[in-house]
Amino acid sequence: MTWHVSRTPHTVDAILSLPIDAQLAVLDLIEALEAAPYAVSQPYGIDDKVTR
Repeated sequence: MTWHVSRTPHTVDAILSLPIDAQLAVLDLIEALEAAPYAVSQPYGIDDKVTR
């Protein structure tokens, strides 16, 4: 599975409107999710032994 953030002008504007600490945190999270989404996220829920 791959995970990708669409970097539209709107997305970039939204990230740049955040304080610098939040910008860095968001960019770090995006990078981590694109590298290994399962390693840095938790499942939404497990139902009938299926992770969603």
